[in-house]
Amino acid sequence: MQYIWINGNSDQGVSPDNRALAFGDGLFETMLLSGDCISHYQLHLHRLMDGCRRLDIPFSQATAESDFKLALAVVENSAHKFWRLKYIVSRGATGTGYFCDNTVVPERIMLLEPFTRDVCALQQYGVTVIPCRWQLSHQPALAGMKHLNRLDQVMARQEWSSSDIFEGLTADSEGNWIEGTMSNLFVVEKGGSVITPRLDNCGVAGVMRHVVMNTLCPKIGLLVEEKNISTFESADEIFLTNSLIGIVPVTRLADKTYKIGQITRSLQRALNTRESGL
Repeated sequence: MQYIWINGNSDQGVSPDNRALAFGDGLFETMLLSGDCISHYQLHLHRLMDGCRRLDIPFSQATAESDFKLALAVVENSAHKFWRLKYIVSRGATGTGYFCDNTVVPERIMLLEPFTRDVCALQQYGVTVIPCRWQLSHQPALAGMKHLNRLDQVMARQEWSSSDIFEGLTADSEGNWIEGTMSNLFVVEKGGSVITPRLDNCGVAGVMRHVVMNTLCPKIGLLVEEKNISTFESADEIFLTNSLIGIVPVTRLADKTYKIGQITRSLQRALNTRESGL
């Protein structure tokens, strides 16, 4: 079951000269919906609009808000508990050539489908992760954004096919580990310090990463340091985050096993409390 809207219409197609298709010229958000709400809605909206500003895409926040209401209307009347919403903003359709002027009208593509993955099992038992050979490209002007150019992630994801492997970690050309192909990375060092990679040159500044750094860690009395991570020798705990899976512990990275530690569990509890409204 999948619902698709193009520019707010369910019976409209995408033009073949759409710049999202031709050049990856745009942004996207992937959100978790449940009941009558979008999890971490304001953070997703803020990141989307900030990305549009950075890419100079003249997109209206009111348009996004109107589109999201279409998705919520479906979810509210559904028997499914959780839904996955992918929202794409393209600079628009311009024909051939990279140049476009400021008369181009942005276009939106919205895909909604039930989210049925057993996230609770991932969070409880942890996952196996591998280091990828593919290196992330440096481009400081695009760092942090969830733009449509995802070839680095596509190529890294081709490095494994086993269902036993949940995720692959990617480093940059300088050997610093940055993130997973679909997740952000956190390390709890021996002694209890929580660190996450710097995203100055590449990587996606995830919404759940923001929540962990700015809400959950302060709530339990911890500070997160952004720093380069070139090795996991000092790691006592490792966990991954994104908006769909929440906080998922890593129990194996390559040939080394890791415990699901107290800090990871404390952050999971803090997130559950936040999301349940308690």
